[in-house]
Amino acid sequence: MYWFYTAQLRSKVFSGILDQAKTGGMGSKEFELTHAQNSFFQLAGPNINGYAFGNPEKLSETIKQVMKEKDNFPDLGEIYSNVSFIPARNRQSVVDEV
Repeated sequence: MYWFYTAQLRSKVFSGILDQAKTGGMGSKEFELTHAQNSFFQLAGPNINGYAFGNPEKLSETIKQVMKEKDNFPDLGEIYSNVSFIPARNRQSVVDEV
């Protein structure tokens, strides 16, 4: 469960910090990465969520663990150097919001 919810957090932050003015259409790196992430969560999400919600106590522990990651969130600009993001100074507010 941990890796799934960590990936979901990072995906939401990734989408939130994309520079929408520079995001292209089909074939652009931003478009393809966003849609690949969305497809993964649509396909895997129901099964993993079904499993996770079968044990609410473990799920709660996992979510708390994932939420702690926002304090040391990786720099997605370094990981995805060829993707257009909003300025680095504005990214932490997106992480906090997500």
